[in-house]
Amino acid sequence: MMLSLLADNYEEYNTMVGILKQTGYYDSTTGKKNPLITSIKDSRASIYKIVQHFGISPYADSKIRTMEEDSVDDYIDELTKE
Repeated sequence: MMLSLLADNYEEYNTMVGILKQTGYYDSTTGKKNPLITSIKDSRASIYKIVQHFGISPYADSKIRTMEEDSVDDYIDELTKE
């Protein structure tokens, strides 16, 4: 259920960002900002909340990439070091 909700929110977010790129941030005739901007902010907040529900930090990607750079030999050496 939660994974489906996350996928739907992410798809909706990407759609809105694509539309915003096509239409622009501001209406040049009225000078008002595009109402999609607030919808995108709300969608992004929902995505972060769902991701945190799974126990994943928004910074987990950077932590995982750092861990992948470590070699297996270094890891074993660190564990067997006296």
